[in-house]
Amino acid sequence: MTDRKTERRLMRMMAARGIGAMTYEDSGTDLTITLPKDLIGAVSAPQAGRFTLSTPEGEEPMFPRRVRAGEILACLRVGPLLLPVSATSEGTCPPPLAEEGDLVGFGELLF
Repeated sequence: MTDRKTERRLMRMMAARGIGAMTYEDSGTDLTITLPKDLIGAVSAPQAGRFTLSTPEGEEPMFPRRVRAGEILACLRVGPLLLPVSATSEGTCPPPLAEEGDLVGFGELLF
């Protein structure tokens, strides 16, 4: 059986490559993942910084999840500043492509 971290990693890779569904089976594992059809548009880093899922609201969100246009998905830490990374449209947001604490560059795809 797979753990939740492995499933999130697979979902991130699927979303990044435009794969909507996959099934994996072997003697000890039977896993099917289907991503929602209404995934939001690509969300890129507005500037370089350290990626964090911590937001001013203090909650670490679960993914995939429904979001509204303009909703804060994550933040970039730039020195003492915490800059929001927001959804570009309404729909289902896939797991982030960056990991907590990753240094990301301007324009790097995050969701």
